[in-house]
This record gives sequence, structure tokens and C-alpha cells, in this order.
Amino acid sequence: MTALLTHARLLHNVHSGPKQHNPTMNCKRQVIRLLSAACACALTASCTTGINWAKAKEIRPGVSYVKRDLKEPRLMKTFMIRVDLQTPGIRFASTGRDPLWGEQMPDVTNRVCLIRTKRQRTRDFMLEQRLPVAEGGKGRDLVVAVNTEPWGPWEEPFTHKYANPSSPLISDGEVISASGTGGRAVFVVYTNGVVDITSNITSNQTSQIWCAQTGFNIIMRDGEDLGKKPGGSLAPRTAFGLSKDRRWLYLLAVDGRQPDYSLGADMHDLVAIMKDAGAWDAMNMDGGGSTTLVYWDDAAGKPVVCNQQTTSGYTRPVGANMGIYFE
Repeated sequence: MTALLTHARLLHNVHSGPKQHNPTMNCKRQVIRLLSAACACALTASCTTGINWAKAKEIRPGVSYVKRDLKEPRLMKTFMIRVDLQTPGIRFASTGRDPLWGEQMPDVTNRVCLIRTKRQRTRDFMLEQRLPVAEGGKGRDLVVAVNTEPWGPWEEPFTHKYANPSSPLISDGEVISASGTGGRAVFVVYTNGVVDITSNITSNQTSQIWCAQTGFNIIMRDGEDLGKKPGGSLAPRTAFGLSKDRRWLYLLAVDGRQPDYSLGADMHDLVAIMKDAGAWDAMNMDGGGSTTLVYWDDAAGKPVVCNQQTTSGYTRPVGANMGIYFE
């Protein structure tokens, strides 16, 4: 590529000057244009780090996993699962109502704070969903799980048993919380199978929704980066993406706040990673110490936590999780 650039510059320097009708010069100018185009293509290729899904680990037919160790724009460990939504039998599960739903949280005494869900680690959410119904589980063949919604209370001592996630949260067609989107991004699975990322869900639509998970904001729409400059602090991140034709779902986790391992991502980093993967629209979910992406290892017969929240191996119980299973 360097040689092409050098040769193009030399040709330009030698043959620049008053314009004349000279067939030889016109030919050389054409060569310059071709060399410039070749250089542009080479530069683009050198800056693109697109994901080769053909080399990804297959978790199940239609479900693939890839881990990347990025050095630019900084040290980042990224973990992504791609789901083919046209795969027969694909279904969505998410955190449901706690049996004490609607009651006051016993460990919040200074204000009204109602129970919606019980905090649960993403790994444990997967295990509970997979547990046979006779043993108190859902009996589902859950293969992927990820943390989703921001939730509260998040204050000292940070050990609250229950959570009140952002709205809307809909699980198995049941409304867990629904006070309006407030302009936040929502990942929606409708009862007719349509999947979308939106920021506009009304109360009269909830009966048409099977699963809804609220994040923070839409960071990419129609392939365009919607983030502000700068893109926010560097942190662990969770993000969802969809392809233009809505065939592919992308679930992303990025580790952060761990020097010499992974520094974290901002909103523009998430957009770049999603574009590399093939997403057309994307949204930012609850991140930080909540970020968790898990898949089921059939060979080992156990869940695998893809990312590393802390060096100790600790994973945080969160207010809402989502899973993908096969019927």
C-alpha cells in the first residue's frame, strides 16, 4: 500500500502542470486515479475489523459466539452472541414477577419502593429456567442469558433483595412494570413474532407484546451513530443489536474498569462493534458491574459466563435478565 501511494505521488509531481490535450499524460492521469482508488480500498480494509461469523463458536444451530481481544482504540475484551431469529423453535424468556410483587420492599424504609422482581445472577436465571417444572423451574432449554434493564434501588448497602426495573418490563406476556418508556430504548418481541428496537410503546400495546426489555437509549439507527460527542465514560457495557432485515439479534458484553485486561467502552465503541457484527440498529442496556453474558455448554452440561465482571469471579445479582430457549 505504501508503494502504491509513493508511486502515485511521483506520477502526480512529474506530470502536474498546465492542462494540455496529451494522450500520454491523460493515460498517466488515469493510472493515478486507479492507484488512488486502490490505496483507498487498502486503507479501508486495514481499518475494518469485521467479525467473521463463519469462524465463530456454534452454541446451537442458529446461535453463535465470538470473543475478541481488541487493542484499538484501547484494550477491550468483547463478547458477542448472534442469534438467527429465523431458527425454528427460538423463544424468549425473561425475569418474571416476584411472588411479593406490588408490596413494599422490606429493606427500603425511607420512601415507597415496590417489589417487582427479585434480584438474581444471570447464571442463576439460566439454571432456574432450565430446572424441571416439577422442581420449581420452567423446564426450558435455555441456551443464552443476558442482563437487561436498569433497576433500583441502587444505594447503600447495595444488597437489596428485590428490584424495581425500568418500565416497561414484560415477561411471557405479563406486565411486570409499565409506566411508559420515557423516551428510553426498548427491545420488543411481539406476540406475532416480530422483533424490534423502539422508544415508543403505549399502554394499549402491552397486550400485543410477549417480551419487552428497557435499556437506556438507542445508540444506532439505520446504521448511523446517534451518540453524542464525547461518547460517555469508559465502562463495562451491555448492548443489543438487530440486523436491517431483523433476522439477526446481537447480544454484546464488554468488560471494563480492569487495567491491563479491559478498560471498557463508550457509546461510539458499542456502535463500531455492532456495525462490525452486522447490526443496523442498536441500544445500550444496563452495564457497569451488572454486565453479564452467559451461554449453555451442552458438552459440559453447565452455564458458561463469557465475561469477567471482577478478577475475583464475583457476578452481581441484577433486577432483570433475558434468555433465549428452544421449544
